[in-house]
Amino acid sequence: MLILWGTLATAVLLITPIYIQADLRHYHESQVQIMLRWGPIRRIWRLKLAATPQGHRILLTGPDGAQHPFHPADVSGSHADRMLRALMQADKARRFLLHRTKLRTLQGMICLRTEDAAHTAIISGALQSLTQILPRHWRHKIRLCVKPDFYRAHTTLQARCILQLHLGIIIITAGMLLASYIAMQRKPAAREAA
Repeated sequence: MLILWGTLATAVLLITPIYIQADLRHYHESQVQIMLRWGPIRRIWRLKLAATPQGHRILLTGPDGAQHPFHPADVSGSHADRMLRALMQADKARRFLLHRTKLRTLQGMICLRTEDAAHTAIISGALQSLTQILPRHWRHKIRLCVKPDFYRAHTTLQARCILQLHLGIIIITAGMLLASYIAMQRKPAAREAA
């Protein structure tokens, strides 16, 4: 009986959807918030790109609320960077993950501002007309709005994307990545031996 309950609990955990929500806001400075939700568990990370006299500065706020300076060079060579590179090289794993990740919604609003009002209106109209090219079955999931803004000094952008996948898909993708990584490690060793 205990094995049955354990199997049932494992199956429920594997098929419980995981939602990844990314919010982007840009006005003078850029802010990105990523929320990971799996059942009752929620984790939020925030990135803030601010201009300083020394250049651009990126602050990362983790789930604990503490702010840390973030440098893209710190990611290079890290475990996450190696996994991302392995995912980009493992074609089967990448296709498997992308085909099973569902887009729930993509919403965006751009208030476009250029130096010339006529250019602003023409570019805004052209970009808004491009949103009408979307296939009909995607229009209920993807909503993009481009408006000319003649009053603000800068272009503003707001976007939200929600993706859904399952823990089982992540586990299978990780297994495919591991197999691809092992195969990649064996190829240079086989070349050196020959």
